[in-house]
Amino acid sequence: MRIISGKYKGKEVLGYQLEGTRPTQDRVKESLFAMIQNEVVDAKVLDLFAGTGNLGLEALSNGARHCTFVDVNSKAVQTIKKNVDHLGISGSQAKVVLSDYQDFLTQDKGSYDMIFLDPPYRYTVLPELLKELVTNEKITPGGIVVCEYECGNLEEQIQDLVQIKDRKYGYKRITIYKREED
Repeated sequence: MRIISGKYKGKEVLGYQLEGTRPTQDRVKESLFAMIQNEVVDAKVLDLFAGTGNLGLEALSNGARHCTFVDVNSKAVQTIKKNVDHLGISGSQAKVVLSDYQDFLTQDKGSYDMIFLDPPYRYTVLPELLKELVTNEKITPGGIVVCEYECGNLEEQIQDLVQIKDRKYGYKRITIYKREED
């Protein structure tokens, strides 16, 4: 597993075999970042269910201003910290949080330009979580939410979130929403 583009292109991302995670494959990540490349630069990013931090690290490599990584697994959090250090990412650009996603969203006061949601496939929280992100102002107007999940379908519009891309990659699916601007 490696960073596929940007400042850290070609650098290894640690944790590919980390128990309880399934990092986004390079070919899927490459396709995903091609779809969102115009949204990444200077974005404030939230990588919820971060695992190895693969998606947030790719965003930082492609010009995101800051990324907050959140995972409930302490080994995943340690791996993300190692990856941040390994890539030489400054503390002002990355924050790594050990927390359950619900507790984090309840306590966090921030809002984000880009949110990656890649929950464990056994979770069926995406529809409700997307509503919560809008209701609690976690996604800025004009911001995007990237959902990675097992095949199935999400609604084309969930409150102010409008589906702008939807792609299937084998057993997984990537759906991207953009929040309507006020």
